[in-house]
Amino acid sequence: MSSESFEFQAEITQLMSLIINAVYTNNDIFMRELISNSSDAIDKIKYLGFNDESQLKSGSEFYIKIIPNKEEKTLTFVDTGIGMTKDDLKNNLGTIAKSGTSDFLKSLTDKQNINMIGKFGVGFYSAYLVANSVDVYSKNNDDVSYMWSSNASSSFTITPIDIMPYDLQRGTCIVLHMKDDALEYLDDNKIREIVKLYSQFTSYDILLRTLVENKKSENEEDKADIEDVEDVDVENIEKNVVNESTITEYKFTKLNEIPIWAKNHSEVSESEYKEFYKVITGESWSSYTTLSHFHIEGNMDFTAIVFVPEKAPFDMFQKRETRNNIKLYVRKVYITDDCNELCPEWLSFVRGVVDSVDLPLTISRENFQHVKIMKQISKSLVKKCIEMLTNLADDTDKYNSFYKEFSKNIKLGVYEDSTNRQKLLNLLRFDTSHGKNQSLFDYCSRVKENNTNIYYISSDENTVLDSPFTEKCLKNGHEVIYMTDVLDEYIMQQVRDFSVDDKTFKFVNLTKEGFKSDGDNQTEENVEELCKYMKTVLGNNVEKVVKSERLENRPAIIVTSEFGHTARMEQIMNSQAMKGNNEMFSYMKSRKTLEINPNNKIIKELHKRVSSGKHDKMCSDLVTLLYESAMLVSGFSLDRPSAFVDKINNIIETGLNLDEDSDENSDNKPINNVNNEHLDCSTSQMEMVD
Repeated sequence: MSSESFEFQAEITQLMSLIINAVYTNNDIFMRELISNSSDAIDKIKYLGFNDESQLKSGSEFYIKIIPNKEEKTLTFVDTGIGMTKDDLKNNLGTIAKSGTSDFLKSLTDKQNINMIGKFGVGFYSAYLVANSVDVYSKNNDDVSYMWSSNASSSFTITPIDIMPYDLQRGTCIVLHMKDDALEYLDDNKIREIVKLYSQFTSYDILLRTLVENKKSENEEDKADIEDVEDVDVENIEKNVVNESTITEYKFTKLNEIPIWAKNHSEVSESEYKEFYKVITGESWSSYTTLSHFHIEGNMDFTAIVFVPEKAPFDMFQKRETRNNIKLYVRKVYITDDCNELCPEWLSFVRGVVDSVDLPLTISRENFQHVKIMKQISKSLVKKCIEMLTNLADDTDKYNSFYKEFSKNIKLGVYEDSTNRQKLLNLLRFDTSHGKNQSLFDYCSRVKENNTNIYYISSDENTVLDSPFTEKCLKNGHEVIYMTDVLDEYIMQQVRDFSVDDKTFKFVNLTKEGFKSDGDNQTEENVEELCKYMKTVLGNNVEKVVKSERLENRPAIIVTSEFGHTARMEQIMNSQAMKGNNEMFSYMKSRKTLEINPNNKIIKELHKRVSSGKHDKMCSDLVTLLYESAMLVSGFSLDRPSAFVDKINNIIETGLNLDEDSDENSDNKPINNVNNEHLDCSTSQMEMVD
């Protein structure tokens, strides 16, 4: 039978040239692509067989065989799929469907998007990464057998043949004549390694032909020895008589398995999940806290298993070039574990797999199509992860252990994910005046009748429990949330309220102006004159001085404007090594309001003196001292702490009745006339230090 020669379509020649000479850095991809093509071919004949049983008369056994031959330097892939007719061979292997590939090739020529190749494969032509020439034997039910051959030049031949290799009645046999620098792919261990990485969960059996042993030929075949070999399929034993005294025997060993995510959740045991978790993470010592195994159908079709680890990795928030927490499969074929579009950064702690039916393996799709599908998958994946964590929260002990490890991730989600913010808010846990690890839902269930506020204070752990900002709020029976994490400052910039059922609660920062007390013990004393005097003394240090509704015992505190930076945020910015120039930092400082407590005896005495016109140097010095002490107790830092210490030392000297003349040469005595006659009692002076 004569061969026919055909010219490759121009794009094919260009594509193969790019593959062989320029683009690929990972030659292993060729095996994934050829196995995927074989799996697709079997899918097609199975589909036809469901509607027409006669299609399977040529064979109903489905498998993919890999046959390395080191002597011949060939690697063969055999499948029992649909096979190809002569026209199929000519069209499928000689031309490219016009679905975007030509434009893609142009972008490759212009050195753009080169990394796309390898992520979604280039199908059959990747064989030329490792082969000098390729022979394709194929048999379709509707045609005779043919052999397609090419050495990656500008042409290929198609030749009719009488008998298919390996007695195939239907299917395809691809023989790669390996390059000298690609002979490693004939090694059994190398093949196992690649199949395990890329094709471990292919739907059909992948069988590797391996050598059993060489031995003397006896009158009787020693089948017992063969049966002792693990995974040997006796019917698939191949024998090759080398000479009269030796015989070479081969077996076919199965390399893949049914993926655990393809099973129903009820069919998978806890031990199977644990073993699978160790496989995908590569961490034999670790385990998980909870998991979600689900299947999504509709506009997209994908299956996923996601796990929440017991412990957070030490480098979780270190910037990495790749993110390998979720492994992406397409129709059970491994694609990548570096897909930022699949999972947002705040969920980078979850581990698992996603297997999509919709994502293409080929490069002939437009990039826009990939992005659209990935966004849909990501949206559903995030939703399922939030549901998983919400269910975990029902187990208080387990959730508290989880939150200890991954609270920063949840807070990052609140900050970044506006779509799911309300759901994520209920995953937060805080210490409050009621107890530890309280949720916002629990807080709202305990609020006083007709109250729609959530009161909170943000500061470090050492000051929140004794903060003057909480005095009146706690006395009036309100619960206060203590936000002690630096991230709390950031998330509260994005959060204004929290909804429970049909009721919305507003967050109220007790360190900012606008707090209104609902108590019935408010003083009616008018301290407006004192406020004006204190503002005159303090000048631009404060925006204004007002009567406070939140203080119970302390004389004064500093609050910031509703939309300004809190003291906590100023501390954060001030501690940043790369905060920029001091002028810019000063511009970003909060506008401060001094609130005074009209019920405090210090304020009462100052008010009396100012009202009577006795506001001398002593009064102005006390106002300054009161302001600076309020700055400290409110969480702010002083520009000149040494000056403040000098004032305190003067008060101590006065309280100890030390001889003023002993320090008359001191250069810095900001309060040099403090004695008992200036205030009714010396205890009032000392109380200013509190």
